[in-house]
Amino acid sequence: MAILFFAISFFEYWGRFSISTRTSLFFIFLALCIAVLTWYIIRPVLGLINVNRQFGIRDASLLIGNHFPEVKDILLNTLQLQESAKNIDNSLLIASIEQRTAELKPIPFSNAIPFQENIKYVKFAFLPAVALVFILLVSPGFKKSSKRFVHFGTHFEIEAPFTFTSNLNHLQAIQNQTIDIPLSIEGDKIPQDAYIHVGNQRYKMQGVTNGKFSYTLSNVQKTERIFFEAGGFSSKEYELMVLLKPSIVGYSATITFPAYL
Repeated sequence: MAILFFAISFFEYWGRFSISTRTSLFFIFLALCIAVLTWYIIRPVLGLINVNRQFGIRDASLLIGNHFPEVKDILLNTLQLQESAKNIDNSLLIASIEQRTAELKPIPFSNAIPFQENIKYVKFAFLPAVALVFILLVSPGFKKSSKRFVHFGTHFEIEAPFTFTSNLNHLQAIQNQTIDIPLSIEGDKIPQDAYIHVGNQRYKMQGVTNGKFSYTLSNVQKTERIFFEAGGFSSKEYELMVLLKPSIVGYSATITFPAYL
């Protein structure tokens, strides 16, 4: 499953799939994980604890005897004698059971697990692991493709070769007045033009110096959501807070006359 996750992240890195495609891939991957978990882990565990699978004495001895042929007959006879000893009080029978049990003690039952045979499968995991480490070191952006796959329902903008910087979050406008909105673009490639989106409107910004732009927003009426665009890339969304213009809605005066009047 790790190799499958690696493969999907690899294709997402180059393809930048849509939300619907990433959602489908994620749930297909999740279904496969559940299927593998059920078949290779949950199913054997349920069998180990004898859920819906009852072993008799003969079945258990035959199963162990398949791994250790040298004790197959001894184990079967020992289990049969032990079963008989439950109904008959016979000291000779009990002694025979103890003797046969002693013969079984030197048997290393851990050898039933073929570790040597499983080592040959390590190479199938080693090569993808090396490739994954190499890609993570050479291309850190591969981590972001994995993040996009896991957060399949989130929209991710294509990253620009430059960054948008503005102090718009710290600006406040007064209703019916004018405000200058600055923008700074930094990076290896600086676009010639920049645009500002105010609500549903798009305006070209005025270039000040290389990478510096400004736009004068006149007659501001209400709080607006604003973002910038340049070179085919978009910035994050800002919120321009608009405060009501102070005004006098009424007044009152108290007149106190001098005592001599």
